[in-house]
Amino acid sequence: MGREANDRLSELRGLAVACLTQTRDEAGVVSTASLVEAAVVCRCRGLADAWTGLRDSLSATVQGLAAGVCAWRAFEAAAEASEAAIRDVEARLR
Repeated sequence: MGREANDRLSELRGLAVACLTQTRDEAGVVSTASLVEAAVVCRCRGLADAWTGLRDSLSATVQGLAAGVCAWRAFEAAAEASEAAIRDVEARLR
């Protein structure tokens, strides 16, 4: 695994431990209801993180596509300018 994946895994483990720690009552007993609640909280946090990652990825994709469109338009403009220059040279040679 890469460093980023290991960091993310460590973060998720820490989150799971924090969720379990928060479920203990004063006597140190973990109830089933508390575990379910902690699991829901962990899932919601994970879902929020996943959504943020997806949103950032889509944003980068859109920015990449926009840059690609700009590059394509620049290429087309350069091609048209080249064709015009060739026609101009051909006209002068006639």
